[in-house]
Amino acid sequence: MAQLQWNVPSIGGRAYRVGLYHGEGSGHLLLYVNNKITLIDFGVQDSKDYSFFLEEELFELKITKTGTSYNYALVHNEELDTPFNKQRRSQQRFNRLSQWVGGVLLLLLLSLVVVVVRKSSSQQEQAITQLAAGKGIATSGRVHKVDQRWYIQFVADHAAVRELLPATDTIHPLGFPLEDGDDLPLRYQPEDPSIVRIQWTALSPTQLQRYGERTLRRHLALNPGLSPRQAACQLAIAYEDRGLAGWALFYHQDGAYNDSLNRSSYLRYIRDPEVAERLRNCL
Repeated sequence: MAQLQWNVPSIGGRAYRVGLYHGEGSGHLLLYVNNKITLIDFGVQDSKDYSFFLEEELFELKITKTGTSYNYALVHNEELDTPFNKQRRSQQRFNRLSQWVGGVLLLLLLSLVVVVVRKSSSQQEQAITQLAAGKGIATSGRVHKVDQRWYIQFVADHAAVRELLPATDTIHPLGFPLEDGDDLPLRYQPEDPSIVRIQWTALSPTQLQRYGERTLRRHLALNPGLSPRQAACQLAIAYEDRGLAGWALFYHQDGAYNDSLNRSSYLRYIRDPEVAERLRNCL
């Protein structure tokens, strides 16, 4: 004997438990709702449908015979014009409208965000261009590294400011990397101190000395046969010839920072006959 039970969600504030017994041999069928018999039929030995109401909602019991077995399904008729179906269709229309309105509002919001971001980015680029042209307030700041990010700290309008350095300002244009404590010249917008530009062409004597010491250490490490005095002499000649770019040649003598700062450019410089003669005089 087949025994099935369905739990029908709340309708009009009530929930229903619908069950059936079907003798597959005799075909006798009993349908009950909340332990109250709703339908009895005899000799049901083929596919058959039954309809009944729960409150004002129409349900259909579908019995389908396949070979010697039966399949049972309890279906809520959602097409009939009942109060529950009216409410459901009204809610569906409301949901579709809400989704449409929400989609339109989201599209408008995204468009507004794009406009604001583009405008902000354009204004920031314009402000940085103005700083590069010498506008804004000039000062100096000290850099430090936190969680793989470089920050620069300076004083603006008598208040300490700490700003994240953009990726383009985390290395000197000539390839000298930053180190904690580097003192760098900068310009910032007085209206918005977060807009900062490093003035690489206006390095302080202290920072130039730092770059010189780093280059000297690197030159000695790559040329252990040189004495500190010889290496310092060679760097002095390079600085006299090309300024900081001369030190950069020695700093990148074993690498390939770019097309003009690499192993080949370093060798071309030190093998220049005039330069080579001066370098040989370093004792």
